[in-house]
Amino acid sequence: DGGKGGMGGNTGSGGCCVIQTMDPRLLVLVEADCTTGTSGTGGSSGKGGRGGAAGFGGQAGPGNEGSATSAADVIHPGFSGKPGMSGCDGRDGEPGASGLHGNDGGISWVVRSSTGEVLHRAGTRYDAEVLSLELCMQSDNGLYMPNQQVCVSGITVVNSGGLPLPKGAKLSIPSTETVRFEQTVFDLPELAPNEKFKVPVKFHGRIFDQPAPNHPGEFSASASFATRIELLGRPFEKSVLEERFPVKYPINIPFILSKSSIGCGEVAALEIGIQNVSLLPYGSSIDSGGSVDIRIHMDHRLIPLGLIAANSPNSEDGETAVSLPYAVTYNPTTPDCIHVRVTEIHPGETLVVPIAIQLESQSELYDTCIWQTELYFKGKLVEYMQSEVRVSPAYSLPQSAGKLSDVMMITNSSISKQEFAYWQRIFDLLGVSVDYWDASYHKQEESQESEQQASPLPPFKHMYAGKLVLYPYCNLESLPADEIISHFHGPNWKDGELAPSDSSMVLFCSPLHQKSLEQHFMRDCGNANLLKHLCRHEDPIKLPADAFSGHHLLSPGTIMSSNWTVKKREKSLAKKLEKEVPSQAVALMSHSIFIQPRGKLKYRYGSMDLRRCPLLRSCNFQCIDGAGGNMTAMGLDDPLSTPSTSAVPLASNFGQVFLATLCGLPLRCKLTALRTQAKKSTSSGCHLDFDLPNGVSLSTAEVVAIATASDVADELLSCSGETTKMKLLAEDIQEHLPVYAARGSLVLRLLELIKREATECRKLIGSNALVTRTVKVIHRYCDDVAALLTSSAADRDCTHRFPAMKLLQDSNRVLRCHQHTVEEDHYALVRSKSQ
Repeated sequence: DGGKGGMGGNTGSGGCCVIQTMDPRLLVLVEADCTTGTSGTGGSSGKGGRGGAAGFGGQAGPGNEGSATSAADVIHPGFSGKPGMSGCDGRDGEPGASGLHGNDGGISWVVRSSTGEVLHRAGTRYDAEVLSLELCMQSDNGLYMPNQQVCVSGITVVNSGGLPLPKGAKLSIPSTETVRFEQTVFDLPELAPNEKFKVPVKFHGRIFDQPAPNHPGEFSASASFATRIELLGRPFEKSVLEERFPVKYPINIPFILSKSSIGCGEVAALEIGIQNVSLLPYGSSIDSGGSVDIRIHMDHRLIPLGLIAANSPNSEDGETAVSLPYAVTYNPTTPDCIHVRVTEIHPGETLVVPIAIQLESQSELYDTCIWQTELYFKGKLVEYMQSEVRVSPAYSLPQSAGKLSDVMMITNSSISKQEFAYWQRIFDLLGVSVDYWDASYHKQEESQESEQQASPLPPFKHMYAGKLVLYPYCNLESLPADEIISHFHGPNWKDGELAPSDSSMVLFCSPLHQKSLEQHFMRDCGNANLLKHLCRHEDPIKLPADAFSGHHLLSPGTIMSSNWTVKKREKSLAKKLEKEVPSQAVALMSHSIFIQPRGKLKYRYGSMDLRRCPLLRSCNFQCIDGAGGNMTAMGLDDPLSTPSTSAVPLASNFGQVFLATLCGLPLRCKLTALRTQAKKSTSSGCHLDFDLPNGVSLSTAEVVAIATASDVADELLSCSGETTKMKLLAEDIQEHLPVYAARGSLVLRLLELIKREATECRKLIGSNALVTRTVKVIHRYCDDVAALLTSSAADRDCTHRFPAMKLLQDSNRVLRCHQHTVEEDHYALVRSKSQ
């Protein structure tokens, strides 16, 4: 076995320290400590020895003595014995015990007389400690105000040490950064151990005055001070007792209210709250605690109209003469300032001053007007607050639908004045009229009682059938799908067959964070989820009972993946439904997979929910995905390539927003813009070139022509055999032949692009005899118009072909989910879930 560990050594005890003096005041200058050392650690135990090796086996024994049956029989000896087992390891020894801690040393404080006699002996020195104090205010308003006197009295001191506190200890309250105290020093008497003493002296101070505020908001401050006792210049730590208290003015501004958005020329109200938080009345009366004044500074576009009050006629000099606790004065020479003089405001009272204003009718839309309220107490500025009003368009419903503009633009608080300037540039280039509906402005007008979120679209949206609805910063969660569908196919779209429509809609989805995209499916504005949003209110297509099934020699999943088998059958059914109604896309909303045998070699895959998109493929509907940032943030473009210059990159935000808006315009608006650009192709105000990444530039007229060709060809997707848009184009060219003939090459390339786009649409639809005949009709129209132009156009060069619109737009972000086909694999909106 291992040996036992050695014993640890003991710690020596601390010594005894004696500090003695004949002048006890000198002890405050001494610091002493006497502690024991650390005990030794016990020795480690010995380790046990290893066991002995196993012994050898025994020798083999002799064979049996039985008689042999023949000469060949031999007697064999026995087997050898097995070796013995090895010995066990020895046990470890016990560890040695650790040494013992010694006792702490002691300190003895001794005070002797001049003759050497011990007067006092104790284990601790004297110590002066402040237990409590009383803070008094010099006014009756119940507040500590800036520049106000304070008084500290009733300071209680105790000697918490073992020796008597000698005479000569001085009590004072030093000045701080917030309170200035008079230089008052009180000499404490001799205090026996644990003896308490209440100081009979009062300490007077004054709270520092506060400068004028440099930021808006409610005034909030605090002041603090601390007591101090010292002996021979050495302070006692326990004598520091800090006192902190709030500092405020008796009058404050609890709120200022106004509408967040005001329409041009609209009259609105500003409300200013004045609150007395003290115990005294204030105002301009003789017995009040001080004057209270309010000054309201406003943007020059906010015109003050006076005080809002019932039966409150204003005097000729502009001063309100009413029996109110305040008076409002407006000086026309300083139109940006309104003066409110408070006559009397009682303790705890809150006054509300309503001021009527009117927004200037010529204010720039989506700009902000700042107004500021300043509070003056006894003639000094003590607090101010700011608010802003957003200039919103004031919509007035026309008496007839014929007076509606070409575009209804839905705006909200996200759009800025700078972005609106870019939008105006786009509308000027396209020559369209615009009506503005500010959702933020009209939302504040609605009743707050309804718990349901109101739609951002106007209640009279049906009047804009055949128009473009443009919605920057759109939130799909607040835009119901049935309102999108109603814009194209009317409010009764569920009752009858869907018919082609001239209406159009462009939605720019708001930028979203990646974390939000993962938490909620509607926050992903991708193709699949947008299609699911549109199909939500559609009824599932009724399929035969055995439609979602198949024949197999073995159960699906034994030889090949069951998911592959199911997906193949889903796609086959979707293609069949798409061929039955080629004018509408098909979407797989959900499915439940459970493989079950149904007869000989036949298996049922489960159930599925297939629906048709309620929008025709020919509908002019675009949704711009906001996952990569909202394209309408056109101010983020290169400042050297602003739309005020003569050329901008087509891939910029401005270029892509221009394309999306142009594609969304009805055909008649595109033709008007095309004629305008053909007449004034070099005009600085109506001309802008768009630079492509390959170095080629397209003029505004050329971009409009490309969008026109795409619009004419998309009519084929309705599969109705109609060529209304092609006829409209041909009639417009014939009616304005001189204008189009002046840009003959432009129109000829437009016609050539229409023929190519029509062919691509026929490929998208697939084998459809009606669509094939319609494509031939469009080709004949193009050939006839081209022959007419060739005979009268001066410029007939059409060697440089136009690119298709889908090559100009960002295909990853411009979503047209209602035009998807099954071959594009965008129909499946769910992942497989097997059971």
